[in-house]
Amino acid sequence: MGKSRYPWVLKMWFPLITIMTSLILGGQTVMSGDVVINEIMYRAPDDLNELEYVELWNSGNESVEMGGWRVKGIGLKIEPGTTLKPDEYFVACRNADLFERIYQFKPNAVFKKSLNNGGELLTLIDAAGDIMESVEYDDQSPWHDTADGKSASLERISPLHDANLPHNWAPSNLTSTFTEQPSGSPGKINSIYQKALPPVLTHHAKFPAIVSAGSELNFSVDVQGEVNQVEVLVNIINPGHSTEEMSIKMERVGDSQFHASIPGQDKNRVIRYRFKAIGKNKSVSWLPHPNALRPTFSSYVPGDLPSSEISIMHFISADESIATNFENYRTQSGRRFGRGGFGFGPPPEESAEELLRRELFRRASDEALKSEFARLTLDQKMTTAKIADLANAFRVANQKLNTIRDEIRQAGNVASMKETFDLQMKQMVSELTSSCRAHLSGEQINNLSESLLSSKVDERRQRGFDPNRLVQAIFDIESMWFQHVILQEPEKNQFSSLYQIFSKALNQRQGILDGLVQQKSEPDLPSILAKVRQASTNLNDNVREILGEPVPEEVADRDGIQERRGREERFGRGPGDRFGRGNVSTPVPPQGQSALVYRAEGSDLIQFFDHVNILPRKSGYKVRLHKDNPLNGMTTLNVLFEPGDASTINEMLAYPTYDLFGNVTVNSGATRVLMNGEVAGYHLWFEQPNGTFLKRNGWNSNGNFYKVIWQQSNRPSPFIPQDQQTERNDIVARWEKVTHPHEGYGDLVNLIESLEGAKGDAAAMWRVIESHFDVDQVINYYATNLLLSHWDGFFNNYFLYHDVKETGKWSILPWDQDSTWSLRGGSPDSLAKMPLNYGGEGARPPGASEQRQDRSPFGGRGFGGFGGFRGGFGWWRDGDIISKSLIGNPTFFEKYKLRIKSLLENKFTSEIYEPLFADLKVKLTPEVKLRAEINNLNPEEETQRFHDLFDILNQHLEYRREFLLAELEK
Repeated sequence: MGKSRYPWVLKMWFPLITIMTSLILGGQTVMSGDVVINEIMYRAPDDLNELEYVELWNSGNESVEMGGWRVKGIGLKIEPGTTLKPDEYFVACRNADLFERIYQFKPNAVFKKSLNNGGELLTLIDAAGDIMESVEYDDQSPWHDTADGKSASLERISPLHDANLPHNWAPSNLTSTFTEQPSGSPGKINSIYQKALPPVLTHHAKFPAIVSAGSELNFSVDVQGEVNQVEVLVNIINPGHSTEEMSIKMERVGDSQFHASIPGQDKNRVIRYRFKAIGKNKSVSWLPHPNALRPTFSSYVPGDLPSSEISIMHFISADESIATNFENYRTQSGRRFGRGGFGFGPPPEESAEELLRRELFRRASDEALKSEFARLTLDQKMTTAKIADLANAFRVANQKLNTIRDEIRQAGNVASMKETFDLQMKQMVSELTSSCRAHLSGEQINNLSESLLSSKVDERRQRGFDPNRLVQAIFDIESMWFQHVILQEPEKNQFSSLYQIFSKALNQRQGILDGLVQQKSEPDLPSILAKVRQASTNLNDNVREILGEPVPEEVADRDGIQERRGREERFGRGPGDRFGRGNVSTPVPPQGQSALVYRAEGSDLIQFFDHVNILPRKSGYKVRLHKDNPLNGMTTLNVLFEPGDASTINEMLAYPTYDLFGNVTVNSGATRVLMNGEVAGYHLWFEQPNGTFLKRNGWNSNGNFYKVIWQQSNRPSPFIPQDQQTERNDIVARWEKVTHPHEGYGDLVNLIESLEGAKGDAAAMWRVIESHFDVDQVINYYATNLLLSHWDGFFNNYFLYHDVKETGKWSILPWDQDSTWSLRGGSPDSLAKMPLNYGGEGARPPGASEQRQDRSPFGGRGFGGFGGFRGGFGWWRDGDIISKSLIGNPTFFEKYKLRIKSLLENKFTSEIYEPLFADLKVKLTPEVKLRAEINNLNPEEETQRFHDLFDILNQHLEYRREFLLAELEK
């Protein structure tokens, strides 16, 4: 925010003086000629510092010769011979290349002087030196703050009225990519244009965030200008649904004051309201403006929040899609989080009837139908007519399968329909093969019949991890082909093109699978996954182009920063969806449709946040708050319940451990989640590292923040200048740049190449480490990982931070701690044996020989745990270039061991952790019982299962201390 250039008294009264001057002049306009300053982008979001522009508009009926005109304040002089025709725009920007990439047209001119983020005086001067008009915008009220780095530009409402009136400007309409790609309307009519100047709406009292049930809500607003009507528009949000917006006429109670009341409301209601004034000239003004990030004022009528030992988060939304997502998530929680949901634990216990129902569903699945249709049609050089005939036959078969599955789902007694089911399946297959007989050989008919009627379970599904199956699951050509040909019934002229691209994709996937075979026991899975995702993406794009389908919002800017930064996850995957954590892009609505009610642990105080975004991600939600209204200094929260209590309490205990051991880490805790009034059970919440996080922890928020992506799937911003791009795409693909995403990867490339260049020379490596890293901080990070047996935190699950402005050093921060302790991915005895040099160059599992070269499916040596790999250390992963270089360096390693020894003696002890375990167990036991009750499980059994987890935690603590102390003595 820029500093005020006026004494505070003048600053406060200036807008009112300006308004009153206009009114005294009898509503006369201050004419400045037909060419006006029409739009200003003075502060783009993120680090698009050079995306600034000023738009001029010829609002008159005559062409204007503008050669020699100037815009003082940005140092712009317009070239001779420039003529602005009636209703034509002239756009000058600071960076022509960046402007064109974002707005898709060339600007008219370029200026060199940057616009001031805190306000600027712009003066339009003609060739004779006469001032045509001027405007001094600001980033403080009464100027709209949505234009202050929040994506919007400042748009002029009426060209016929004074440019210096703050109420003659408003934020531009926000786009769905507003958090990453700026809005604005350069070169076209303003989104908020009105010919006449609307009345000026203001309010002086702060509207209450919390109101009591049944209490009347009173409003007063001030309206300057001649008006026909002033009203307040009210929308009452009940959890899950809302009323239609209703209008309440406001009564004049003074020269310019208007008043209205909203009747008292029941408990647990959100009241949203906005004010509207219609002038006698038919112009309309709003408060707040519809383009503001919070387009209404809001008050909450508290409900009876349940008592709880932990905090409460209540998600409220009346948006149909969000409410449906809440309901689906909440009702699925019993299946997802019930019995057996402890990391890699045993499958849930099911009754004989449940097992039979699931078996019948499996046999009535359309997977075999999809597979057979692709096998019989793709890469078989069939004519379009033959494929169309087969498609009709398979379409009928699919409809019959849907009917069969509905009967299974609705059957009260599944056993009684078993025989009927077999007959129905045989009849469906018989009808299908009869319809296909004219185009298939006898052998093909037999194979088709056998495949659809087989009751055998695919053996591959019993072998655990299979890279081949993973590739086929991500690049699911069969499902996509079936969807577009069987379910969507394309036009005849589209059939041939679809056939060609799907056949080509099938060959491409086979090439990737052949490459896996060639790599044998050492598949480079991250790079393979990157190829697979790219191939799947290309196929989706080609299909959309052929079918003329619009590009969905979530992938409309896939090659841009929305793909890079908008990675919010959702449940499940469909054809063409991307694989892995953090790869499914969900657009962030410009104005959030949800509300969050929060009550802290041990507090009666209720905090209310409206127009926030609550977005689905893996195992829960991401909550995005507004920067000017954070929750205890936090702007983005993750609220999750991982696949069971075990993984969830891992993270609940891990983040405080980093803090206890002296690491900067995210805030976290346990919370009971309600969704539209219904309990969803307890969850873990933790803060998202971002610029706000850095600032709150006293770190330089101007530093560069990178998140490691083990799948090597990151895509850089397309707005990185050419001279800052790099050829090291392997580095770019592995790290997502979180802050300053458009400024390139030069510092990270330099770091990695410095480590690579020093490999094999211990002295040179130590010099690189000492000059580039905050050594004590990084040692502390790795030491905490090691003590917690965080096998997933050396090559993955961390953030890199580079303090480019002050110390120049790199640090590492923890992330995604569900695989800490020993409740997931390995037993306490196994994980306790993670060696001191884990993650370093040359590290091997205990007992493994140097000649042993088996590798895990995730890029490290793996000896079991994932099918097909021998031995007993399935959690083992090699480190990455950073951990290998640092932990493998003798000087670093000696310092590292001293820190581990100190933590073992003073921090990582039973005296400290047993009370922490006991406290968490006491707080969460009522929550475990509650979750069991809402999911129809036995509360006592679930409680005992939960308490057993703490015995494992104590075991891990004991075994880990014993093992590491013995290793340090060697």
